[in-house]
Amino acid sequence: MKLLFLGDFFFDYDIIPNDFLLLCDFIKRNNYYVILNLETTFGNKGNPINKRGVHLRGSYNLIEVLKQLNVIAVCLANNHCMDFGYEALEELIINLKKENILFVGAGKNL
Repeated sequence: MKLLFLGDFFFDYDIIPNDFLLLCDFIKRNNYYVILNLETTFGNKGNPINKRGVHLRGSYNLIEVLKQLNVIAVCLANNHCMDFGYEALEELIINLKKENILFVGAGKNL
């Protein structure tokens, strides 16, 4: 198994651009399995928390994009996983589980 570790990842486009799909194709053709730092929440639950800086929320294509990238695991221990509170984080976790994408760094408890 070949692992490809990527840094901070955020996707908020309404469509998946062709150049991005070419990158996904390269990753799959070369049998890479991807692990990345997911710097976003997903869906529409929760409200922005009070903080300095931007609040990141991924598009509805986020889960499909992770699958296209051949992502097998994500790290949620970052400064954006709680941008919209626990409700948004929980919605993301539910969707990651549905697609069998492993996650570390955040959840209900230690």
